Amino acid sequence: MAEVRHRLVASEVWASQAITVVGAYVPSRDASPAKIARKQRFLSQMTALARHWTQECLVFLGDLNIVSRQHVPRFTAFRSWEYDALEALERHGLVDAYALLYPNEQVHSWIGRKGAGYRYDCAFVSAGLVPYLVDCEYVHEPRELGLSDHAAVVLTLDLPVAQVSPPACGVPELGHRGDLGFYAARSYSLSRPPRTGWRLTRTWERSATG
Repeated sequence: MAEVRHRLVASEVWASQAITVVGAYVPSRDASPAKIARKQRFLSQMTALARHWTQECLVFLGDLNIVSRQHVPRFTAFRSWEYDALEALERHGLVDAYALLYPNEQVHSWIGRKGAGYRYDCAFVSAGLVPYLVDCEYVHEPRELGLSDHAAVVLTLDLPVAQVSPPACGVPELGHRGDLGFYAARSYSLSRPPRTGWRLTRTWERSATG
């Protein structure tokens, strides 16, 4: 699984329970066979790993470089295997937080050169975290200020406060521990602002990685 080694980061954070956070950066592509094959390999490996996440308390988020079949506007460039990969996450028990909270709204996190908007950036939660889901919002200031060409995604969970100290733990077994690598251009933080629950924030840095 050479592709996921450089484009997935997994970590465990502690609130009232251990929560696995997986960040992804799905490769972009053009019409060239090499880039199509690279994206196909990554999506195949990512969805294979997702089968192991069914029983986890898990947050999965990142730049997926895919939009849903229902996306507005509709783009003809995406192929069925790309839509299938996005839908596979839901078949494996992950819930698109923004789509659940705002089912009739279309938001865009990346704007193309011709002005068309895409919701490339998504946050999913496992079924066990859905009752704690408070909000999922897109913050456009990083994109508007030129810090990134993407909006930030902020996921807020209202979790009970832990009554005991968290155990020492590392990255949990997700099926293929050795195949999960670190992608440095995105970072994630878990904090608990007053009266808002736990907030998982995806922040951005400039990166030359494509």
